[in-house]
Amino acid sequence: TTLFRSNLIILTNSFPSIPLVNDIWLKDELHFTYQYYHKIFIIPTYCSGTYTDLPSNCEVVDIQKANFIELTLKEKLVSIQIVLSDFKSYPSKLNFFKALRYNYSLIKALMLSAKKISSFTNLFEPDTLVYAYWADNLATIASILGKLYLRCKVITRGHGFDIFEEQTKYQVIPFRKFQYKHIHKILAVSKKGFEHLNHKNTTYSKLNTYSYMGSMDRGLSVFEPTTPFSICTCCFVRSIKRLE
Repeated sequence: TTLFRSNLIILTNSFPSIPLVNDIWLKDELHFTYQYYHKIFIIPTYCSGTYTDLPSNCEVVDIQKANFIELTLKEKLVSIQIVLSDFKSYPSKLNFFKALRYNYSLIKALMLSAKKISSFTNLFEPDTLVYAYWADNLATIASILGKLYLRCKVITRGHGFDIFEEQTKYQVIPFRKFQYKHIHKILAVSKKGFEHLNHKNTTYSKLNTYSYMGSMDRGLSVFEPTTPFSICTCCFVRSIKRLE
């Protein structure tokens, strides 16, 4: 396989920190991804310091070890602009103002994370790709990187709550309009998610696509249809999972 001459940066919630409680599907995905990049840097929001086994060209970066960094006045003003860009998205404008203080604090924290990532200059080469594993706060960090600090291509993966507005508190995915202006692709994990993105964001439909998640095929075990059997699931027990 021919290696790409670029680096891949993956933003995660906690993967590959042990215990594996978030982003766990990424472990199998990396089994295929690693061979296409010169170097893969994984940047989790939470680092336990103990990590699961990774391919040899993968490295974990703890941005909390970055030098002391503060936001400039210009960056704080950009943060305000990003928050205000959500105004039209709120079905209830009252809820926009209810969430205003929280969202402003949130976007400043995300901008600070992006600034810390950009301070690790060794991560970035020409054509570096930034891959946010969730289309929520991680996608916003990636979008800020693309807008303010680096010229890099940005993609993100959307699952459930980070695609379907009805699964959120105010029926709004924070900073989605800002994300769309600075990402190159949102990859929904289902066709349903892909169709929803197209319905809600017709202006940016060319940025939407889908890419199924999966796990390693371990083959079939012995099955005797005449004996009782159990079905095990690791999903959340909610109506949206259609367990019936």
